[in-house]
Amino acid sequence: MIISKDTSLVIKGIAILCMFIHHAIPWPERIPLSSELHNYIASNNDFIWYGYLGRICIPLFMFVTGVGMGFFKNFSLSGIWSRALHVCAKFYQIYLFSLIIGTILLYNFPIDYMAFDLSLHGFVQALLLCNPSYICLEWWYTSVFLALILFVFPIFSFLQRFFGKTAIALILLISCYLSFLAIYDTNQLPAWISGNYQIMLIFLPVFSLGYAIGACNLQYLNKVIEIIRKKIIIRLGLLFTVSILSYEFIISNIFSPDLLVMLNVLTCAVVFMTILLVQKDSICCKILSFLGKYSAYMWLNHSFILYYYFRDIIYSTNSFVIVITVTTLLSLIIAVISDRILNALVGTLRKTYQKWKLLMIK
Repeated sequence: MIISKDTSLVIKGIAILCMFIHHAIPWPERIPLSSELHNYIASNNDFIWYGYLGRICIPLFMFVTGVGMGFFKNFSLSGIWSRALHVCAKFYQIYLFSLIIGTILLYNFPIDYMAFDLSLHGFVQALLLCNPSYICLEWWYTSVFLALILFVFPIFSFLQRFFGKTAIALILLISCYLSFLAIYDTNQLPAWISGNYQIMLIFLPVFSLGYAIGACNLQYLNKVIEIIRKKIIIRLGLLFTVSILSYEFIISNIFSPDLLVMLNVLTCAVVFMTILLVQKDSICCKILSFLGKYSAYMWLNHSFILYYYFRDIIYSTNSFVIVITVTTLLSLIIAVISDRILNALVGTLRKTYQKWKLLMIK
């Protein structure tokens, strides 16, 4: 298997760290004026590209999602929708828990420098996933994730059902074409494809590649990867070559639309190098895997740390390394606690439901 569960978790761990870098650095308007970092970012536009590159978290998460959905082999109508709804329900548990806790926090401990419409109408919209950015703008990716699972995945599955392995090539070609339109020629796209859905199309080739890898059993690639893994010189050579080429291309295209294309290519490079360099027993892998396990919680809670309640304290350190490190640690601690609480609640509800079901039968 080219992408194992462990490898997927490592990629998600890398993605969540990239997200924190992206959200911590290139936004001077989000940094307190009292922090030296605000003036540093505002006067050094070249430094922004470090944070902008963290945007690779989007295609990395899309790739892992594609791999997970590609493993599914039941192409019946009921099987496809059952799988899609199961994945959405699993995510919705985490989303709903975070939404309720976040709303309670903001209602009881409002933030002076940020205004939120904490109306019942807005909460109901967020509850129904009509406005997932109700209490946090960074939750916009929810709409992309749901579109991938409920719209793109069924289409890919039906294509594979009727055209077999040939559909994989068709899926990749169509995805690349739609990505090209989303980057260079948006006039050719329907008017409703904008904002979040345009971003989804830009990185659709990465999701499709993940789906293709999950759907195809490429044994010969496994053999090639195993050979490369045993040759450390080849691994280091590939890592060096990919790093230099990526760096040169990014520097020359940092503020052009070509960078979006590069992020697709760079995602593939990161995934490829992760597959080659991943060592299950290494400390680095274990840390990234642990972060990946709780990445959904960390995505949903980190804004409350970085932008809401700990912003002034964290940025007062005047070090981006400390800002990102502290945010990661606090976010991870909250994620672990949230996961334990949510699992306990879900377990209790299931037991209650089973008891109620037995009483109804009697």
